[in-house]
This record gives sequence, structure tokens and C-alpha cells, in this order.
Amino acid sequence: MFAPGRCCLWSGLRNRVVTGALAPSTRSLNDDATINRAKKMLLQYEGGKIDLSKDDQSGIAKICLNHPKKRNALSGKALGGGAEFTISPDFRLFGPKGELCFVQAKMGVATGWAGGTMLVRKFGPQLALDLLLTGRKITPEEAVSLGIASDIVDSFDDAEEWLKKRVAIPTEVLRTVKAIVHCASVTDCHHALTYEKELFSLLWGGTAQKEALAGNLKHT
Repeated sequence: MFAPGRCCLWSGLRNRVVTGALAPSTRSLNDDATINRAKKMLLQYEGGKIDLSKDDQSGIAKICLNHPKKRNALSGKALGGGAEFTISPDFRLFGPKGELCFVQAKMGVATGWAGGTMLVRKFGPQLALDLLLTGRKITPEEAVSLGIASDIVDSFDDAEEWLKKRVAIPTEVLRTVKAIVHCASVTDCHHALTYEKELFSLLWGGTAQKEALAGNLKHT
């Protein structure tokens, strides 16, 4: 499975595919040993910055893979905690043999890395309950039909090409679009609309717009 990385709102999307499967511990993120183990696993990949933390008030774990020139991906089966990490990116691409499975309930525990919350917010409570209670395996084809996967690709090169079409715009515009979508997904409509207008005003008349107008990009 390929899970193109989006972890920090302002991190930008990345250019390099990183392979490897995450197998986070099911113990509390408050456990320093667990935090250090996860950091060590992630830091084996060159470049960027790793931040792993847990909000004491909400109890939601947050992971940040931040490198302005890199685009990360995870390969392999995504099971349990790995499945929770997998649903956090903006886009998810499955390989032909990709597999997603929330096995927590089978193992006598529940999601602990914000997987339950993200499932509900992204795909609705009904699908979230089904996936969490049954622990069933999700194939690439079903993942696409459920909206969990954006597409099925045969290789990392194909994943790169898929992503390039979505990051071809100026960085400041990409970040703004991501911010608008993120805000609308976590807050009420009134605040989301206000924030959208504020961000729009920051881009209007800016370098990216002027260059687009000069190049007549609207009609290309």
C-alpha cells in the first residue's frame, strides 16, 4: 500500500518515496519508550524532521513528518496501529496486493492513535463502526469503492506520477487549499467560511495569481 504523506498542515507534500511498514506499539503514547521507539523507526529515513506528541486534553496522538522537499509513502500491509497511520494522509494509494485492517478489537483493545476519530470524520460513523468492530480486511478494490483509497497503482513510480498532477501548483497555493479543506473538515461552517475568505485575500493579487494571468493559464 502507498500512503502519500500529509502529516503537518504546512509541511508541503514530498518528492521522495520512503518504503517500509510501521508497526506502532498499542501502549499509551505517554510511555516515553513507545515515543522513542516510533521516532527511531521514522528517523531511519534521511531528511526532514519528526515530531511525535499527544494532546493531553484531547488524548489524540499527532505525528509530523516534515520535509518541504519530500513526499513520503508507506508500503506493505497496514494492520492495527499501521492502519491508523495510513488513514491520516490526504491521499491513499493502494498497490495491487495492498491490505488495510483494523485488528484492534480482535486483540482486545481499541484505536489509540486517533484512528477511530479520523475514521468517523473522514468516512462517517457507520463505516467506522463496521471496520472497527469486524476487523475485516479491506482489499484495494473495496478501498476505492469506499472512498478510503484514491486509486490503485502498480508501483511507486506510478504513485509519483499520480501525485505530481496534484502538486503542480505553487507551494503557497497548495498550502492554502490544504488549509481550507482541513479547516472545513474539523470546524463548523461559519468558521470555515470566514477562514476561507481570509486565506483567499492573502493570495489575491499575489505572485502566483499574477504569473497565472500573464501566462493565460485559465484557458490552457
